[in-house]
Amino acid sequence: MRGPAFVLGACLWAAALGFGGTEVYTLAAVQSVVLVLAIGLLWTKRSTPEPRARLPWLAPALLLALVFVQHVQLDREGYTLPMHLPRLVTCLAVFLMAARVGQEAGARRRLLAAILLLGVLEALYGMVQYLADWHRIFALQKVYYTAHATGTYVNPNHFSGLLEMILPLLAAASLYHWECWSLRDAPRRKRDEIREGDALARAGFFAVLAVLLLTAILFSRSRMGILSAAAGLGVLSLAWLFSTPYRRRAIGVLATLLVIVAGLSVWIGLGPVFERFTQLEADTVPRLQVWRDALALVSAHPWLGSGFGSFADVYPRVQTALPVKIVEHAHNDYLQAAVELGVPAALLLFAAIAVLVLRGLLAGMFRPLRSPERFELLGCAAGVLALLVHSAADFNLQLPANAMLFATLLGILAAMVTPAGSRARLPRA
Repeated sequence: MRGPAFVLGACLWAAALGFGGTEVYTLAAVQSVVLVLAIGLLWTKRSTPEPRARLPWLAPALLLALVFVQHVQLDREGYTLPMHLPRLVTCLAVFLMAARVGQEAGARRRLLAAILLLGVLEALYGMVQYLADWHRIFALQKVYYTAHATGTYVNPNHFSGLLEMILPLLAAASLYHWECWSLRDAPRRKRDEIREGDALARAGFFAVLAVLLLTAILFSRSRMGILSAAAGLGVLSLAWLFSTPYRRRAIGVLATLLVIVAGLSVWIGLGPVFERFTQLEADTVPRLQVWRDALALVSAHPWLGSGFGSFADVYPRVQTALPVKIVEHAHNDYLQAAVELGVPAALLLFAAIAVLVLRGLLAGMFRPLRSPERFELLGCAAGVLALLVHSAADFNLQLPANAMLFATLLGILAAMVTPAGSRARLPRA
């Protein structure tokens, strides 16, 4: 599975570097590669006699069926499914590919390593933009958000959305190596299995990278990005604290990291970040108006929705917010899903995701100490949770690169919560 893990990682990189998946030609190439690879992997799955956990195909199949039913039902209203279908199919294919790759530990860790490296490079790029007052994304001159760290993204909220999913993975890697280093209290025969100095150095290395990502999120000046990153780290920290016997030391480690982040942020300057929070009321009023209008659309199509990807087309019918502007998204992924898919489908979709996250957290907490799988589960679950928090006030799931990474983490979780060879079905997410 080395090849598929590499290709999937490369697709995530290409989407993120292509302005978050908004560059048309890069996105088309990524979607084509993903589709071909997904078909190849599923065909290989059929022809392989080895016992493996079932792929979670039912939920994607039901979601596609719903979208086609919408197309038939809404065709007379001018709804054009072919324009929006590639985005949905790509995310579902990425989810199934990640679930397949995630069944093998080596392939899964190569994919996670590619994701971690992407996050580190994006954070470095964003920090250079912010500290050097350099307003470029490659050769493109930034016009908007010139006072924000944005990496290769145009919008700092989406930049922080990418980093907040990767941040818990880096933090979990640091905690894993710290837990391995704690073997110095174990009997000599176990201690000899791990070189303590290497484990402690790796823990520090990943902690520094996590601090880098958190600092980049702070200087994206994205309010929901900061809150979501804090939520993801908070859940990861609590899950670790309640599942480790080294609670006092763990609290000390977490407190030390918090002090380091605070000190670094104060040294660089937190004034612009605090200034963003003082603008909260002015920015919230238009968003609340958009949500109110979106609720009117939900009332108009409560069962089947208005059609996947149709929000920008149907919103002008009820628009009262920002009347001179084109509103393409609801700035709330849950509300937009209810508008486009209908209330029942949106509830089932996000409930399935929530169950998968909860299962991932519980599975990670009850895995053996110093197990890599334990921290992979906790990191992926916390990363998904961070974006779910952010989705309450933004549209990260409408951005191809972030939606693909979100689907990847969900696929890895789905693969890990059911052991290979089990006949039990995976959660339908």
